[in-house]
Amino acid sequence: MSPAEAGKAEGKGEEVPLIPREVLLGNPRYAQARVSPDGKYLSYLAPEEGVLNVWVRTIGQDDDRAVTHDRGRGIQVHFWSYDAKRILYLQDTDGDENWRIYGVELATGKVTEYTPKEESLLFPVQAQIWAMSPKHPELVLIGLNNRDPRVHDPYMLNLETGELRKLQDSHFGVYGWFADHDLNLRGYLESTPEGGARIFLRGPAEEEFGLFKEVGPDDLFYTFSYFQFGEDNRTIYMSSSIGRNTAALVKVDPQTGAEEVLAEDPEFDLSGVISHPTEFVPIAATVVRDRSELIPLD
Repeated sequence: MSPAEAGKAEGKGEEVPLIPREVLLGNPRYAQARVSPDGKYLSYLAPEEGVLNVWVRTIGQDDDRAVTHDRGRGIQVHFWSYDAKRILYLQDTDGDENWRIYGVELATGKVTEYTPKEESLLFPVQAQIWAMSPKHPELVLIGLNNRDPRVHDPYMLNLETGELRKLQDSHFGVYGWFADHDLNLRGYLESTPEGGARIFLRGPAEEEFGLFKEVGPDDLFYTFSYFQFGEDNRTIYMSSSIGRNTAALVKVDPQTGAEEVLAEDPEFDLSGVISHPTEFVPIAATVVRDRSELIPLD
């Protein structure tokens, strides 16, 4: 049966037009809009010659221009550097998910590949972006599995020079690292045999990591979605459903373990947190009831 005949059959004698595949599977007109840290530019993803690329517009003007020119699978995610000089984006090869980090300078259009060249590696490497800070706009904490394909080691990337400096080796089971707002390495996540995770932390002047909290599989995958150091680089803000029916936003003293609930809903998990960009404190939380709603904290 042809699509037209199928549409006619379902419509009981009346031909029902099918939704074009382009509507369901095609590129969006605009996606992932981001304002630059200096407030001067708007970036977004949009097709250029049918392929998603990064575009930039000066706010208040109609000078939209594509700053990347991919002709393959397109660009799916991008970030501003905190100095607003460049845009970072991730690219893989033909869907292999071995993401590589690139940066394009707005002033010159120069594209830099920051991850190691493939020809110098024994196996394909995946890069992950873990942390950036307005205190150090030229630095990015990233993860690379170029030593062992099973684990990502933390590296500090200097966007100005391209230097990659390894901070530490990850042991098997570690799958994510935390940095404070000075981009000091302060903690990591380690998977457990049950499917949960252990969180290990250290203080600003400490060498050794200690167990901070263990999160079970139910709490980890559905409600442990936010973790950030506070303005003092000691306080922890995190979403947690440990001991609760729903995920709440809590403020934790890692030295004493004392928790203060900042936002919660008795029936629904928090779906996100909005933090102040330079003071590093939560200013609102979001929860999806009948629709997404804000819980203001400031």
